[in-house]
Amino acid sequence: MILKLITLLMLTLSLSASVPKSVLSKKNTVVTIYIMQGEKVLSSGSGFMISKTGLVATNFHVVKNAIKQPGKIIVTMSNGSYLRTTQIYAYDKQNDIAIIRTSGKGFPYLNFSKTKNKVGDGIYVIGSPLGLEATLSDGIISSIRDGGNIIQITAPISPGSSGSPVLNKNGKVLAIVTSQMKKGQNLNFAVNAKFVRSLLVKPRKIESTRNYSTKQKESNPYEFISDSDIPAIAEKDVDRAMDILKYLAHNGDKRAQASLVMAYEGYPLNNNFDNPIKIQKDYKKAYYWAKKLADSGDEYYMKTIGEYYDKNQLKTKSKKERYKKAFYWYKKAAEKGNEDAALGLGNLYFSGLGTKRDYYYAAKWYRYYDNNQRYAPYSEESYIKRLHLYDAIKDNKLITIFNQKGIDDLVKKIKKNYKNKTIPKNYADGEYEYMYGLALLVQSYSNSKKALKFFKIAAEKGSKKALFEIGNYFTSTYNQILQADKNKKYGRLFIREAAKNGYGYAGRRCAVLYNAFSVNDKKRALECAEFGAKNNDNLAIVELIDKLKSKSEKIKWLKKLEYNNYKYAKKKLGEVYYSLYHDTKDAKYLRLSAEYGYAMNDYGVYFDQKHDYENANYWFRQAVKKKNNGTALYNLGLNYEEGKGVLKDYKEAANYYNKAIVAGSKPAKCALARLYVFGWGVPKDLKKAKKLSKMGYEGYGKVEQCKKIWDIFELYKVAD
Repeated sequence: MILKLITLLMLTLSLSASVPKSVLSKKNTVVTIYIMQGEKVLSSGSGFMISKTGLVATNFHVVKNAIKQPGKIIVTMSNGSYLRTTQIYAYDKQNDIAIIRTSGKGFPYLNFSKTKNKVGDGIYVIGSPLGLEATLSDGIISSIRDGGNIIQITAPISPGSSGSPVLNKNGKVLAIVTSQMKKGQNLNFAVNAKFVRSLLVKPRKIESTRNYSTKQKESNPYEFISDSDIPAIAEKDVDRAMDILKYLAHNGDKRAQASLVMAYEGYPLNNNFDNPIKIQKDYKKAYYWAKKLADSGDEYYMKTIGEYYDKNQLKTKSKKERYKKAFYWYKKAAEKGNEDAALGLGNLYFSGLGTKRDYYYAAKWYRYYDNNQRYAPYSEESYIKRLHLYDAIKDNKLITIFNQKGIDDLVKKIKKNYKNKTIPKNYADGEYEYMYGLALLVQSYSNSKKALKFFKIAAEKGSKKALFEIGNYFTSTYNQILQADKNKKYGRLFIREAAKNGYGYAGRRCAVLYNAFSVNDKKRALECAEFGAKNNDNLAIVELIDKLKSKSEKIKWLKKLEYNNYKYAKKKLGEVYYSLYHDTKDAKYLRLSAEYGYAMNDYGVYFDQKHDYENANYWFRQAVKKKNNGTALYNLGLNYEEGKGVLKDYKEAANYYNKAIVAGSKPAKCALARLYVFGWGVPKDLKKAKKLSKMGYEGYGKVEQCKKIWDIFELYKVAD
């Protein structure tokens, strides 16, 4: 201890005269890192605080032996206090960087240099060589290598200096000490601090730090495992399940990437709903994988990222930046046809968040959502009032006020016109009062009673939409809880009357309300859906199709939806044609279903059974092209193995079986195991065959074919 103090004192006295105060003042940010085994010190290194919340930057090689046991890492401050390590926050093997989280908060920390490094610049290193804490040395940048990624320095370093910050004259970090060349003199190297900064501020770096190299891909430790095996694996070992998902995802498996998004959002990894296995929510990591999928063109994950920002699940520098990013992602997804993103985009346009307020575009995207959403919601959403208000404004002056000044000024103008009886001539009886009521509701739902007064006047003058709004008021429970059931019944009658009088939207709402569990009036629900469908409301047609028993009637209305460009019309048509095929065994319906993009693999199987293998393989390929269908991939593999419709090719069969496994097919594991048993298209390998057969019958969805192969291995103790 005395030797340490003497050495430290000598170094400090020799340097203090020439070292800037901006550097000397940073000594309290540098820490010593010890890797412990019980009370024994296995190794030590240096590090430095990079946040007031206790994040410490160091080299990966300093902490690599404690990655899975961060509790073995002890950090000591320059004042002698000890800190406990609570988490390996992130690491980057390739660039030899790690960030650990320690207990406590309010720490002094270092900032990163943003200036370009130049040969000859003076530098300072503060570290713990040979365990001598807070040792200061100086030197210059002697060379810049690897495109600026590696900084060669002359400042003396020794074992234990690894992880030390390299500072410029302003006391800011420009690099982190990583190694020295022992055979040379003063040949010391540091990695550019940009890698530490990236690992700290960019969520993607946290997930991408594992070095999944080409060599690792070739010796895949998770060979033949797909994300569909994760539920069974998670039951036994959650960490292994997550590691497999990450491995698959880093190697481009989109299913695994999507599974990681869900896992980090808090969804269970397993299929046991009584005992769900979850990991800690982490929207930074969910964002990383969602962005991978979004960047590949997936509209759903574009919308997902928009929601993360909209719901404030990702931190941003400001509210303005948050909504700007939400707007960007919603717009990308909406323009690709995602109806939920269209709703989010409409809300941002209406509120002027993330973009300039624009009611025209708000109405445009609300209308797209309303015409394409999959299910009619039980409760009326606020967007519909906004959309209907925009449609109700016919006077150019009122539209100008609404667009330029907003809802408050619009309400004032409507109120003034109504009071002065200067209602524009282009409003028919009841339309102005209806608009007045809507404007009040859009302004605030606390105006509901006041709005009801104008809806009643409008209804008396013949407005069917006002009838609906009266009904909607009473189906809600605004301050009427004691008479809720009576009021809802009263409200449904008004909504039904509006639907009967030709208001399509009312037909949709009426159908949903009468179909509710508490009411369960199927006859009235069907009647309401018919009212709405006849007035061309898409969701009323969807409700009607769900309630119709006649498949020919279903098809008639689905054709109407297809004519209306309803997003899900073709999918629903495919489903109905497929159910007709099951009812009639008439292949024309199966063909129609396949042509609408549904049951294409089944159509291939139909031709397979007819020994028309050319057509069978065509439809299997279509199923793969459209949906990466694992069963279709497996069927293609079988036909290559048996030479049906194609030249027999075991290598190609193995290729399709491998693709089918990635897509989640368990039977493909059995088929590939068979190829490994005989060495067909793959090297003969009984160990791999045994592994595949075991995987095929374990966990969820056991495959009998796999069990038979496994039983043979077990019986003869093969490949142990």
